[in-house]
Amino acid sequence: MQNDFESPIESTTSGYHMTFKNGWTVSVQWGKGSYSSNYMQKSSVTTCAEIWAFFGDLRHPFTTNPEGYLSPDEIADYIHEVKGQPNHWTMRGTPSCSRGAEGCSC
Repeated sequence: MQNDFESPIESTTSGYHMTFKNGWTVSVQWGKGSYSSNYMQKSSVTTCAEIWAFFGDLRHPFTTNPEGYLSPDEIADYIHEVKGQPNHWTMRGTPSCSRGAEGCSC
């Protein structure tokens, strides 16, 4: 089984948001313009995706920037970490989105 994210329809950017009871929202995005393995392509399938989380609204982010080029396992770990946050705003350490597409290990 290949580890891919796939959108149900062809689009330039695909993804989803989910909000937990603790007030944190996670955004997972892939496709053209997102920090994913198909950053410059119009494709509905990618092996890496971008994730970002915020509390309440976008003015209270979990990290300064989205974290990019993450594998499905890394996305799951990030979601688990956000789900376990307290129900108030806290900021995580340095983002890892500087890896770039070449750093995508999935």
